[in-house]
Amino acid sequence: MASFLPATTDRINDLASELVLSLELSRGTGCDVTAIGQAGDRFAREMHGALVAAEALDRPGSTERVDEMCRMLETAYSHWKSVNTAFTTTLRLAYENQVPRSNLLLDDIHATLRQRVGEPIAEAYTDVRARWAEHVSTRPWDTYMNRAPQHVDRAALEAALAGLARGDDLDVEDSLTAIAGPLRHVFVDHIRDHADDLDDLEIGLWRRPEILVAGDYWGHQKGARLLEVLSEVGPVRTRTAAATLA
Repeated sequence: MASFLPATTDRINDLASELVLSLELSRGTGCDVTAIGQAGDRFAREMHGALVAAEALDRPGSTERVDEMCRMLETAYSHWKSVNTAFTTTLRLAYENQVPRSNLLLDDIHATLRQRVGEPIAEAYTDVRARWAEHVSTRPWDTYMNRAPQHVDRAALEAALAGLARGDDLDVEDSLTAIAGPLRHVFVDHIRDHADDLDDLEIGLWRRPEILVAGDYWGHQKGARLLEVLSEVGPVRTRTAAATLA
């Protein structure tokens, strides 16, 4: 597969590995915040290159192929998830006093990377994957190039949807936190294609509406607001409630 991907993918892999290893190997004694910040900045700059490449798809006369871009963004998004997990784990262990609390200083770096890298790459990947899936659905002979694989977050999304539809209060809270946070883009993609699913999710969605509101207006780009999407799709009660809160 590597021969089909832009050179930047290899660089992203190297920088993500460097950042993850730095966090995992030094969290026990206290991470070097300055070094981690510099490594994070290098990773963010390379990921920005992937985002710029994705934007080329919409330029007039572009020769970029959606299937190749889908593979590149999937790879980039997977690397972001590994970096995000390394930060999240380190911060959790620091909060629990299992590693030096000086690691809590990494929180600002993590938050910055989430804004510079996590949100934009999740949105770009989800959008391009949906475009390629739509292309393949009408041109099945193109599946040899890329079979439009499931979204990287598909399993996590299905677990969150099950929690909303059939879970107890704690399950609902965890599910809402997930779809209002890291799963928001794949959730939006799903409900736009399967609006009828909201009939089963409606009770869970509005059991803790403050989680949706906080997710929309704290730490996320305006273009990714769930309440605006929910005000346009699904049952009348859901559209009305979302429009009131949006």
